[in-house]
Amino acid sequence: MRAIDVFEHFALLLADNDPDTVTKIFKFLDAEALNNFRSNIDVHECVLRDIAEQVNSFAPGWSLTPSFKGCVQVYASLRKTHLYRDKAERTKDRNRMVIYIAELTQHNANAPRDLLQIVPAAAVFGAYREAIALNLYDLSIWSNREGRRERIVKILSGRLSQIFCGCCWCRA
Repeated sequence: MRAIDVFEHFALLLADNDPDTVTKIFKFLDAEALNNFRSNIDVHECVLRDIAEQVNSFAPGWSLTPSFKGCVQVYASLRKTHLYRDKAERTKDRNRMVIYIAELTQHNANAPRDLLQIVPAAAVFGAYREAIALNLYDLSIWSNREGRRERIVKILSGRLSQIFCGCCWCRA
């Protein structure tokens, strides 16, 4: 799957213009937050398309978003460890990323310098893909036992907020 395709599919879902959607998970988001996400898509579209082209030329990093609590944590673990408040978590994440980068360097002949740039960018598109996958759940039919709906919406909101932070640091 190409990063640009993921971005365009996500934009359709967010705009509520995807005819093939199973449900509209975005209807459970706060209206102000939803409008903010939509305007951020418009503002950052050119940057996101540029980043998508970079991501398409490599592949690693897409799957890191869920295991690192979002794309910002992937970036922080690689390039800005001072963003961590918890030293133990920073060390654990940094060690995982060192191993991940070492494996990619060894087996794919990628330069570590290139991976430090592309892996955080790919994590941004991993966050888009995760949001698209969450759209498959029809939250309107769920009983809200144990606050499941709220947890999913909270995860989605958090991931979306991080995406637009990613636009700034992926270009740095």
